[in-house]
Amino acid sequence: MVVGAHTGSTLGYHTLTKRMFDKDIIAELGGEGNVEVTLAEVYWLMEQQKNGGSGALLNNGDANIFYVCGSDGVLGALVVSWSGRVWIVGASELDSIYWGGNRRVFSRNSIPAA
Repeated sequence: MVVGAHTGSTLGYHTLTKRMFDKDIIAELGGEGNVEVTLAEVYWLMEQQKNGGSGALLNNGDANIFYVCGSDGVLGALVVSWSGRVWIVGASELDSIYWGGNRRVFSRNSIPAA
């Protein structure tokens, strides 16, 4: 599935069907250049579903995974989850989490089925 962002950019997403580390997800998606998104794009998606309604982001409590560069220039995983009342945002170093199935990963391009 593909969704437009506020800057005219287009993000693709895919729901994981198996457990994976970030390095495996990134490799499957063609490398860091294909997976890196901006905080503005993540925020735009959250604003489109500000009350947890339907849309590109999972709103069932499962993780929406984005890869964003920090101020230090290092790529990390940004996680957005709906709590039932608000969006919860967290960050982690790559490969510190073994992502389970049913998580949605966003990237620059459409993602092939896993």
